[in-house]
Amino acid sequence: MKKFKKLLAILLALLMVLSLAACSGGDDEQTDEPGGEQTDDENGGDTSEPKYKIGYTFPDGATAGLAGDAAAALKLAAEALNIEILFGASQDLSAEGTITTVENFIAAGCDAVICCNFSESSMVQISKLCDDAGVYFAQFYRTLSDEDVIATVEASDYYVGRVHEDEYGTAYALAEAMIDAGCQNLAMLSSVHGDNTYETRASGYRDACAEHGVNIIIEEWDQTTDTVTNTTTNILAAYPEVDGFLLINCSFAPYVLAAMENTGTILPMCGVDFDTTLLEMIENETITAIAGGHHNDPLFALLLVYNALEGAFDSSEYPIDVLNNMITISSVEEYEDYATYFANGLNDPENGQAYNKEEIQQMTITYNPDFTVQDILDAASSISIADVMERHAAE
Repeated sequence: MKKFKKLLAILLALLMVLSLAACSGGDDEQTDEPGGEQTDDENGGDTSEPKYKIGYTFPDGATAGLAGDAAAALKLAAEALNIEILFGASQDLSAEGTITTVENFIAAGCDAVICCNFSESSMVQISKLCDDAGVYFAQFYRTLSDEDVIATVEASDYYVGRVHEDEYGTAYALAEAMIDAGCQNLAMLSSVHGDNTYETRASGYRDACAEHGVNIIIEEWDQTTDTVTNTTTNILAAYPEVDGFLLINCSFAPYVLAAMENTGTILPMCGVDFDTTLLEMIENETITAIAGGHHNDPLFALLLVYNALEGAFDSSEYPIDVLNNMITISSVEEYEDYATYFANGLNDPENGQAYNKEEIQQMTITYNPDFTVQDILDAASSISIADVMERHAAE
């Protein structure tokens, strides 16, 4: 049945290619099928035709930050493993947009897909799409909690697994750091309701505050970088007792800070997800606690589906649950090490990332006959700035 589905998907993709070629007026075709003599570049990467085509539902990231750092890691993996990465073409990162992106990947002949779903219910449709096409898929930055969704998705023969963080524990610890700083009446700002990651972080914040007898005066959801400055200004005016802000997403921090500066009230903040203003906030001590640096989620998800395509796993092992370690930064020195050795892939792809080509290859059955899934689990759970610097012999 698996072979039939896969054959059907290939035939459909071939028909699409032929149709496009007919419409192009006879232009030269480009094929993604393996071919040609295999050669290696000086860094050990395979330069023959790509072996697999794997879709990644986020757009390519051209600047530093979560998107750019994740994209840099995937591009290095593509060189190391001789695969092609298809990036999501749309900036629409909603649940509906992600489903459409997966549909487009399947139509383009992808062998596997890694996706960040923005609602659990969307995974039911994504699962059906991949099942029907015989395409392996894995999640990054997300897990599953709804029992009905779990039952449907985990019944798929093609759902390899997921890579995610301890969002609850991370948020709980951040809230405790705010409490240690003396906060007693907090406001919480978040993006959309319904996203499992954001809801889990909110639960961590709430539980930490409740267990320490601290108040969350107000929660404001459905915020964006366009709205959060005005929202913060309104909170400061309506609730003068607020003495700190819990941010579900730290991209809000500069905009919250702008509102506080406008009103002459500088309060502690904490949040998850590093952004490009991280160093400035640490230097100015405008952020009390921050966690992030988990841009290797997509890399680990890619390694899951790649190894599945290479026959490394028995389907009874699915779903493989990978817990990726969050990075915490509290000083300028830690930030400088992070920026140089951990998140410098856009400037130094081979030496400025958590894993170089050889290390990526060693986490695959193709290049490492002793590989097991435990290698990925161990790498994800132990990753840290110190770990990367030790492996890469940083002075």
